[in-house]
Amino acid sequence: MLVEAGARFHQADLSSVADTRRVIAEIGREVDAVDALLLFANRLSPRRRETAEGLEHTFALYYLSRYLLSVELGPCSTRAPIRSSSASPASGPPPGRSTGTTSS
Repeated sequence: MLVEAGARFHQADLSSVADTRRVIAEIGREVDAVDALLLFANRLSPRRRETAEGLEHTFALYYLSRYLLSVELGPCSTRAPIRSSSASPASGPPPGRSTGTTSS
């Protein structure tokens, strides 16, 4: 259904600034306007991990890539209203820690 509506899928390693910029350039070459941007990531790490570019992995994946996509796809989004949706893992207290709620 999405393909019939003209949707396109672009795979990229969004923890990599270089690959994020590659996919931004690819999208810019293919379309005049971006109608919707759907971003999905499902990765949590119990320890600090750096990307090949020296950035903290979670920061690069969940924040920096979204910033770059928003800013650098900006010219495409000004030609049409853009709807953006980001999905990431749910966060909560670490295992064994209370949420602070009590039951009667």
